[in-house]
Amino acid sequence: MIRHLRMAPLLVAFYVLASAATAYAECAWVLWNRRMYYPEDILRGRPWEFLTTFPSQRECRAWIQDKVDASLKREAQIGGPAPRPEEIMNGMGVTYFKAEKPEMPLALDQWICVPDTVDPRGPTGK
Repeated sequence: MIRHLRMAPLLVAFYVLASAATAYAECAWVLWNRRMYYPEDILRGRPWEFLTTFPSQRECRAWIQDKVDASLKREAQIGGPAPRPEEIMNGMGVTYFKAEKPEMPLALDQWICVPDTVDPRGPTGK
């Protein structure tokens, strides 16, 4: 009997962890974006803006990849300095450069996909 009582907390912990993992896998994924201009926005930051939701992380990340690919293609057609894509936590970013000074960054676009339980803007203060 005592052995069964010792097992009870372990079973409860396992159930809670399994439920949390299932809930995380079934949540909606939210796409956020922000564009920052050098140097002012990079120094003070800029808030994330909600764009849309997706039923899966894979679909959200595919949207980001399509957006990055379209940005790179558009810039190549214009003939300006090549933008630089980069992986960031939960998403991607693209840095654009000035036409007159290709070594100088002009703007940074970032897109991230996070579960609908996460708000990258931080706490609301309620």
